[in-house]
Amino acid sequence: MPEGTPVIVVRRAPLHTVYSAYRRFYREPRTAWQTYLRATALEALWVERHRTLHVQYEDLVHHTPEILRRLYAHVGVDPSFVPAITLFDGNDERWSRDARFSSFMRSTLGLT
Repeated sequence: MPEGTPVIVVRRAPLHTVYSAYRRFYREPRTAWQTYLRATALEALWVERHRTLHVQYEDLVHHTPEILRRLYAHVGVDPSFVPAITLFDGNDERWSRDARFSSFMRSTLGLT
């Protein structure tokens, strides 16, 4: 991709991202966090060479029209475009009911 290309980085809250990865791919929360931090460091090196717009996933879910207008403007899409999708908030805080992950996070954040 040529330098200066408009890029959109949509990032979810770190806790939700790491919990999702931990549940799917890892046996230890520590490994999930290490992988997340390594990935964000590599991402930072890549995106600095491009015209990047950073968006929080939660903002996209809760303020969809406003965020979509920003995304459209960034990549040059007609602001009246309306995608044929339905968004919903599926965050049910499952992580807090996972004893192992919850214990690790409380310990990490000094809440033990």
